[in-house]
Amino acid sequence: MFDDIYVCEHIHKTCTCRKPWPGMLKQAIKDHNIDIAKCVFIGDTEYDEAAALAVGVRFIKVDEKYTFADAVNTITQQAG
Repeated sequence: MFDDIYVCEHIHKTCTCRKPWPGMLKQAIKDHNIDIAKCVFIGDTEYDEAAALAVGVRFIKVDEKYTFADAVNTITQQAG
C-alpha cells in the first residue's frame, strides 16, 4: 500500500529533487513525519545510496546476488 507517490516533473539537470540529491526523500520525510532512525532505503545504484546518506537513512544495496527479498529478510530479522 502506498500513501504517496513522489514524482519530479523538472526537466533541468540542476533540480535537487532527483537522486542522487535528496529533495523528494526530504519531502516524504517531512510530509509523513518519518523517524529516519527507523528507516531503511533499499536501492541498486550509487545514486540511491547518495540520496539515502544525504538524509541520514540507512542504505542497503541490492543486486543480482543480494535481492530485494534478501534485504527485507535482513531488516525483518534485525527488527526482531
